[in-house]
Amino acid sequence: MRKIRQRQRQEYEMKTVVVELEKEYAELCHRAEAVGSDTEPASAQIDEMGEQDHWTLYS
Repeated sequence: MRKIRQRQRQEYEMKTVVVELEKEYAELCHRAEAVGSDTEPASAQIDEMGEQDHWTLYS
């Protein structure tokens, strides 16, 4: 019984996270559309170490 409730809680938490991520993705898409085609591609924002700059992507 305890394992079932724990699994249900975890599933609910995952669904909540998915909803939050979908909202964030929609907002990012909306921002990208508002900016237009004059933005530089994400590949141009990757530094020498091959990592994306968090602040560049969200600024």
